[in-house]
Order: sequence, then C-alpha cells, then structure tokens
Amino acid sequence: MRELGQPSSSQPFFAMVGLSFLIGLLIIQFQNCSSPKLQEPPTPPKSVNVAVKGYCPNPGSSFKEAFASNHSAVLVQDSFRPDWDRDGLADETERDEQLKQDYEISLSTPDSNGDYYSDLINIRLGYDRDNQFRLAPCDSGFNDFDLDGLTDCEEEVLQTDALYPDSDDDGIPDGVEVRSLLNPSDVADAQLDPDQDGKTNLVEVKENTPVKESANKYTSKLSLSYDLVTYPQGNDTDCYDVIVNNIPVMNVTNGNYVRIYLTETRVAVSGTETVELLELQQVNVVIDRNVVNDSLIEIDKDNSTNRQLEIVNLEGVQ
Repeated sequence: MRELGQPSSSQPFFAMVGLSFLIGLLIIQFQNCSSPKLQEPPTPPKSVNVAVKGYCPNPGSSFKEAFASNHSAVLVQDSFRPDWDRDGLADETERDEQLKQDYEISLSTPDSNGDYYSDLINIRLGYDRDNQFRLAPCDSGFNDFDLDGLTDCEEEVLQTDALYPDSDDDGIPDGVEVRSLLNPSDVADAQLDPDQDGKTNLVEVKENTPVKESANKYTSKLSLSYDLVTYPQGNDTDCYDVIVNNIPVMNVTNGNYVRIYLTETRVAVSGTETVELLELQQVNVVIDRNVVNDSLIEIDKDNSTNRQLEIVNLEGVQ
C-alpha cells in the first residue's frame, strides 16, 4: 500500500471505449483502400537517435525504465502519420468529417473546445460535442503535478492519482498508458499480450509499437530501442547516458516534439510495510523536420540544452 493515494478500481467502460475508438480509427484508415493487400510496403520515415547525457536519478532512487515517443507522430497500421497538435490523434483522423462533427476536434490545437481536456481524452471517454459539458470545469489549466502526461483535471475525470505518476503500479506512467490505448487503472494490462505477437504491452509501449496489432516485419523496423551507459558515482549510486534509437521524424512545420520519461523506484516505509514507489523525470526536445537522417542528438540533462540542434519555437500551422 502506498501513501500517495490509491489507484481507482479498473474501469471497464474506459477500456471498452478505447478499444472501440481503435477499431474506428482502423476503419477510417481502410476506407480509402480498395485493396490493402496489394499496397506497396510503407517506406519508413526519417529517424534520429537521442542521447540524454548525464542523467542522475533523484537522491535515494534507482533508475528503472525509459519510455520515449515522438508526440508529433502516431503509428497507424504499418506507418507513422503526422500529428501536428501532438494530442495523440493523427492529422488524418482529425480531418475525418464524421469525427470533426461528432467531437468538434481540430488538428491545429490539442484542446479544440478550450476546456483544458485534450481531444484524445474526450474521444477516449466517448464525450461527443453534446456531452462535453459533463466534464467538470477545470480550474488548474494544463498543470500536471506528477509529470505523467495527464493534466490534474484529466486525472480527476479518469479517476487516476494526480499526485502519483503510475496509478495502477504497473510500471507505465499514466499518460503513456492513455496514449497507448491502455487503462491507467488496470494493473494487469501491462503484462498482457492481446495481439498475441509474443510481446507484452509494457514491451510494446517501450518500443512505441501498437499494443492491439501484431508486430510484423514493417512495425519491427519502426520500433524504438534503448542503450544505457552507466557511470558509477560511489556510495552505490550511478548516473547514466540514456540513448533512444530510431525515433521517427515527421514533416511538420512546428517541429517534432519528443518526450522521454525516465522512471525511478524509491523504497519507502508505510506502517509496518516496505513499499516501492515510482518517480519519474521528464526530458522534452523539439527536433526540426530537416534533421539529417540517423543523426545523434545529445541532450544535456542538467540544463536540457540540445547540443546539436536549435530547439524551434512552436509557430505556424502546416
């Protein structure tokens, strides 16, 4: 038991809506395909490798996992599609006339109706334009106290813990689970393999591949991989260089927004029990679309400075 709040019970409705949403997206993508089997294999996009240099866990904590993704890209079937507003919905999805009408979404902003709940959250909860008023007014804006990728208001609606980044204690930050179509209140789903491709959901989330589509020779080429260089500091503490390989680069004018979560564990005492708590650090970098393919970009963790590329401002709409 942990003291920072309790995860809510599993939300079958939330999971059901998520699955229905995924199936709907697949139908949308196939509508324009007269014969998908005859299509040419997709060409992988340009990619880069990002090294977070000099990362040291918080005092008393130990490094556990890294989760990375380009928030400007969404993997649909076997290829990455641009996501200009970085809300987890591909631009082509937000251009779909039926979804635009039903949910009043736009590809130019992640919060189309300005209520501080993202378009992705509204769709995953099934709150169309006629029901979005049911969401509680949000007074904290885009604040994200636990840095898990969900705003405090979104966590209240999802009944996750706004003070703790992994509400169900499955090792995956809550916001990463939502973007990956998992349930942040279901401790069991991290170890499931619904697409029966031999990889658990946790592994597929780390690799940034779909959890409900079996891995194939195309998606395998798109998966992320990680390297770790350890620098012992004495007193049983270590610092690291964390390298994320094969991050896709989209042709978006506002830059590719790459987020890396570095999760850590800390042992704490709760009453008579010893418990393991999850903490995290977050690294964000914007990568220009004209970056050289397969280049290495180094990020100084101490001051979040991109050593090789200028971090572009978020201006303009493609």
